[in-house]
This record gives sequence, structure tokens and C-alpha cells, in this order.
Amino acid sequence: MLLGQRVIWPEPENLLLSRFSHVILIEEKDEYCKEEILKGKQYLEDIIGKEITAFCFPRGKFKHKHIQMVKECGFLFGRTIGYLSINKILDKKIGLLNTTLQLVQNRRVPTYIFSAIKRCDWEGMGHIIKNIGIIDRWEDFAIFLLREVIEKGGVFHLWGHSWEIEELGLWENLDKFMREISLLQSKLVFCTNSELWRAL
Repeated sequence: MLLGQRVIWPEPENLLLSRFSHVILIEEKDEYCKEEILKGKQYLEDIIGKEITAFCFPRGKFKHKHIQMVKECGFLFGRTIGYLSINKILDKKIGLLNTTLQLVQNRRVPTYIFSAIKRCDWEGMGHIIKNIGIIDRWEDFAIFLLREVIEKGGVFHLWGHSWEIEELGLWENLDKFMREISLLQSKLVFCTNSELWRAL
């Protein structure tokens, strides 16, 4: 992730807990959701010996009441899977951290458009329109957005699942992107998700 010129890397205390049993919050009763959120937090904290401060909503599905539950369980914020955020990465009033890109096989333009429209995300729509020719080539799109953050400021937040990288054969995609970060590292400052939350 980049904050102005900051890249965010996870630290143990900033693991994004996405629920103890990874079921979809909107499909469960409130009492069960809160109990599972709290159990998961306590379980991971017992393992690593540090406080977990960030929660990721499974499959990105949640309602406003789930954000409140996350806060009541001791998290600083909930992280969404909303795409293409650079300047509007945080919503502190609500308690949400958005993302820029997910490391996946090349997404098609309609996927990004649907996500942007669903969230009324005009910043995201601007990135889609500006990059319509490369949006389906993940590494090129990611590198363009990374360079835009360095030139104009903002935050670049890349996320993904380790099992997907292996299962979908995405190591080469990730390697190309990391080589670009290596070339630009003098312009970057590295920090964690929770450091970003506290800094802004």
C-alpha cells in the first residue's frame, strides 16, 4: 500500500482477521457474528501474542451493523474488498479501509465497473476509463496505478490470497509487480494497515 509515498506491508499485529469460521456475516444472526468475530480475534492474538487491529469482511459482504460489531470487538477498522481506491482509501467516519487492487488473474472491465457502480465510486470509474486499454492486463494496470500514486499522492493497497497465487499460477504476475516496486523503492515508505489508519 502507498500512503502518499508509503507502501503498506502487513505485520503480525495487523493481520486482517476475516472471521473465525469465515462464514458470510450477512447470512448469520447478529449474536453469532459478534461471537465469531471476537473468538477469531482472541484465537489469533493467543497464537501470535500481539493485538490484532484490523478485520477483513469475508467475501467483502457486510452491513453497517457489522462495522459496529467489529469496533465493539476491539478492532480499529474493517477492511473491504472494494477496488480502485487511491485517494479515498479510508472512511474513518464509518470505520472502513478500501483497497486498490486484488492480485488475481486478469479481471475484465465489467467486473471493475460493477464494483465501482455498486459503491458509487467515481474515483474508481475514472481509473477504469483512463486505463480501459490495459485494465485486463493485471501487472500493467497495477504498475500504472502504483506510478500514479507516486506522482500524485494517495495510497496503493494490493491484497490477495496466498492460496490463489499458488493455485492460479500468479507468481510471475506478482514478481513483475515486485520488481517494479524494487525499482521505485527510493520513492516509497513502507508501513502497515494500522499505521495507515492511525496516520490519516
